[in-house]
Amino acid sequence: MGRRKDQPSWTEEQDAFIRERFEMGLPARAVHAQWPQGFPYRTATAISLRKQKLSIKTGTNPDLMQRGVKQPPPPEEVGTWAVQDDGAEIVVRSFGTEVKTLDELIRRAKIDTTKYEVDKPETSMHETTVRDTDGKIRKVQNFRLVARFRLKAGPSTLEQVQSLIDGAFAKRQVKITLAPSKHKITSDLMQAVVIADPHLAKYAWSGETGGASYDLSIATRLVRDSANELMAWGDERKPAVRYIFCLGDLLHYDNPQGLTTGGTPQDRDTRLAKMLEECQSVLCGLVERSAMTAETRVVMVPGNHDRATTLAMQLILAANFRNTKGVSVDTSALHRKYVEWGGCLIGLTHGDTARKRLPNLMQVERKEAWGRSVCREWHHGHFHREAQTVTEGGVTIREHLSLSPPDSWHAIEGYVGAPRGMDSYLYSQTRGIRGMWRATVLDG
Repeated sequence: MGRRKDQPSWTEEQDAFIRERFEMGLPARAVHAQWPQGFPYRTATAISLRKQKLSIKTGTNPDLMQRGVKQPPPPEEVGTWAVQDDGAEIVVRSFGTEVKTLDELIRRAKIDTTKYEVDKPETSMHETTVRDTDGKIRKVQNFRLVARFRLKAGPSTLEQVQSLIDGAFAKRQVKITLAPSKHKITSDLMQAVVIADPHLAKYAWSGETGGASYDLSIATRLVRDSANELMAWGDERKPAVRYIFCLGDLLHYDNPQGLTTGGTPQDRDTRLAKMLEECQSVLCGLVERSAMTAETRVVMVPGNHDRATTLAMQLILAANFRNTKGVSVDTSALHRKYVEWGGCLIGLTHGDTARKRLPNLMQVERKEAWGRSVCREWHHGHFHREAQTVTEGGVTIREHLSLSPPDSWHAIEGYVGAPRGMDSYLYSQTRGIRGMWRATVLDG
């Protein structure tokens, strides 16, 4: 078996080092323990094999150590230490008496555990018999540790959310002029503006997809214009409360690497910070606009693209409007949420999980509200197709359109031709659903 291709060649200096130590009578383990840090890392086995290849004989006379050869330090003070860093992975190897645990290895190597995670560490301990500088034989415990540290896929959810909140909130000061008290509305109507799958920062080029082009500026304009059209329609009917429902995939990716929550790479238009800045700007603008004519409540659920960033956005909105009367933001981290309006029980979810169990889940998760309600509905998105409405187990399930066109992958796979738009619904506390309006997006 030849030399491994990833191992550096032996040099004359290394050969001279092991020859001196073996002639002193030291075993391969002791030579390994004294291996200089400036040399490429060698295992004790590799040193032993090199000894055989060079036909070096181990000395038996301790007086050989007095022939002008540099004295080795005591075993308590020696050890080998090697660090290999290629940017994506750090490999740290330690052998000797000083570093005994993985924690000590991490501290000595100064590994940033917020960026790197350990992968398959190896630890072992064995006793080595060595000859001390005074010629005495003693046994020393040597610890061998090898640890690989790989870059984490991205910041933790907590780190990511906190940085996004700090960055976005610092850039915005909210000023809202609420509707004058003489226009206070006492109707039993509630308007729901449903934002489903706009995928802000998604990128699509018409020359490649055959459909409409799409980028961050187009997406924010469509969300703003469509929601404003729906709120204007609702103002004519004077609802007492307006809900803004975000059904997930508000944002196209979930970390600085441009990956979804599950790690799927995306065609993206911009950087994470810019995507968050534009998203909070358009959402805050919609909340401000809504609050001028009705009490406004925001409820968001995460999608399969944006679980961490959805949490960030709802906390950003809550921070922005924390002192604003007539505005509330649900900050729970649930994947399914519920809104009760009189006799109406409305469930919200993205639609990528538990789709076939939604009617039963509503009964289980909201037992008391189920008994009080006469109008029971689920709203979900995810599929980007012609809106479908079905009734299962006494529950109406409404599937919502997306504002975004197909990107390259969806176009290649043939997922094309679905209409685009945003819907709004009116609910009465006593009579259930009372109306619906769609803001349609025309391609071309």
